[in-house]
Order: sequence, then structure tokens, then C-alpha cells
Amino acid sequence: MSEMFGIIQPWSYVPHGYLPLTEHMSFFERVYNTYTSLRTDLDREFRYFPKMDVLVQKYFGHLPIKFPSTSEMNRNLSAILINNYTPLAAAGPTTDNMINVGGMHIYPPKALPSDIKQFLDEAEHGAIYFSLGSQVQSKDMPVEKLRLFLNVFAQLNQCVLWKFENDSLPDLPSNVMVKKWLPQSDILAHPNVRVFISHGGLFGSQEAVYHAVPVLGMPFFFDQHLNLKKAENNGYAIMLDFHTLTSEQLKNSLQQLLHNNTYRDNIKRFSSIFHDRPMGPRETALYWIDYVIRHKGARHLRAAGLDLKWYQFYLLDVIALVVAAVAVALGVLVLLVRWILRRISGEQIKQKVN
Repeated sequence: MSEMFGIIQPWSYVPHGYLPLTEHMSFFERVYNTYTSLRTDLDREFRYFPKMDVLVQKYFGHLPIKFPSTSEMNRNLSAILINNYTPLAAAGPTTDNMINVGGMHIYPPKALPSDIKQFLDEAEHGAIYFSLGSQVQSKDMPVEKLRLFLNVFAQLNQCVLWKFENDSLPDLPSNVMVKKWLPQSDILAHPNVRVFISHGGLFGSQEAVYHAVPVLGMPFFFDQHLNLKKAENNGYAIMLDFHTLTSEQLKNSLQQLLHNNTYRDNIKRFSSIFHDRPMGPRETALYWIDYVIRHKGARHLRAAGLDLKWYQFYLLDVIALVVAAVAVALGVLVLLVRWILRRISGEQIKQKVN
């Protein structure tokens, strides 16, 4: 998103949002990150924006006003509300108009439905909350994977509350409760919830850190790999591959998260950082929205980089000039050396003739 902010986010340590990388990358990871980030920038400029321009003309071209290009609209920004916050967001270059408001969706916990509250209250050895979000649904699991989870859960002392999109689940162990929909943040706030089995989506990751619940993660796509890789590196999560998952891996990982206090201590520390901010995320967002309105667009917050062409922004024109200058200098040097060698060769021939 560098061009959207008007600053260059170094690809050497700012990972692409969809790659399972952290800010500490090996050489080949930096190569991969650079390739993917550059390709994304070029795709957006030469493929995505033109397609959007076609749609704008199709649906709004009949209006008596001329719309700017999507690329121009993309740069017409005074402030950007970013759905992230430290320590979930990696430290990197910022401008004054980049406002981190991660956690806006998290409200003080509300009272749980009576059956869920009773189930969690009576969880003598603690509880595990299991949800794969809305894009990947537990009801669509292959039968063998479904049995794997149920067999492992049946061996646990902990209760398991599972967001499962069907009304019932055959052969359900007595320590497992399934519901089509569950108030996730309110459940994670319950003191008996010890582990969150998650797909690693951004909202769920923020809720886990906010409520200080260690995570067993199984990413499927997009930013989930990045979110869980970062969580695992920070020491409050274990990441597994759903497609190759075994009963032993699942059980051992849950036992680690339940009984190794290091995971809980780490997430408490990161939760404290996530909470430590001058204002709450919603108050911060409202302040900056009002600020932009008060100052009639707050154009003074915009970085000048937003007004540059993409090749100017990345200094490609300057690099081209330097490369051309070096090429000319080398060319002149080669011609000069060849001329000197010819002169020397000519003098030697004359001496032999004489």
C-alpha cells in the first residue's frame, strides 16, 4: 500500500500482507517478498485500476460530471484509518495521516446466553473455544477431519465450545457444545476460556490478544498465514496445517497451550501493549474524522509522494538517469581504451617496418 500512503514501505523488512513472513526475513524471503510486493503494485496500477475505471464509466458515465481516474481517487486521501495496532502491526515508516484503530469492533463484554454461560461457568478444568470464522465453515470439514477433532476433544478434561454451522453433530462428546452462531468476543472474555482454536483472521486475532487467550491456529488463505506466523513468533500461538493435521499434533498442541504457562504469559504481555494507547480505537477514529472535517480536508497531512507518478515515486526515472550515465561513461571508456590500443598497435607495427 506504499503509494496509497505516499511513503515507501521497505520490502526488506515490511512483509506483504498475504505472505507468511515476519519483519525478520532471510535473503530468499526478502527476494520473494520483493517480487510479490512489486507484482502487487504493478497489478494494481496496470490491471486493477483500469478495470475499476471501466466499471466507473459503465455505472456512472451517464452523469454530467467527469470522474477522476481510480488511481487519482486512490491518492486523494487526507487520513487513512488502518485496522491494526501494535504489537499486531509491525513497526515501519508512517506518516501523520496513518491512524491505527485496530480493535474498533471490540466492545465491553455483554452477558452470555444462559446455556453458554452455564457451560463455561461449569468448566472446572477450563474451556476451549473453536471457530473457523465465516469464510471457512466447520460443517464443510471432511468426515475424517471431523472425527479427528471429536476424538481428541473427547480425551480432554476441558470443555469445548464449537461454532458449528449445523443444528447437531452426531456422536458429540459430553464435554462439547456446538452452536450455529456464537458471540465470539464475549466468549473469549470469559475467565474459563483457556485456548482459542482459530483460522487466524484479523478480527479474531485482535480479540484473542485483547482478551489474552492463547491461540491454536490453522490458516487457510490471505492474511491468516501472516497473522498466525507473527503470533507464533511472539510466543502465544501454535500454528498447524489443517490439511496434514494428525490427532497427535492436535492433542499435543492443545496440551502445550493449556499447561505451558509461557504461552499465557506471552499473550498477557502483548495484550497489555495492545490496550496501552492514549484513546480507545473508536474514540481515535472519531477524533481524526472530526479533525479532517474541521480542517476542510486536512490537506496538510498528505505526503507529497501521493502526487508523484509511480515511476517517480520509486525513483525509477532517477535510477534510469544514473544507469544511462554509467552506461555512457563505460561506453566512452571502452572507446577510449580501444582507441589507445589501436594507437599502441599502430606504433608497434611502424617500428617493426622501420
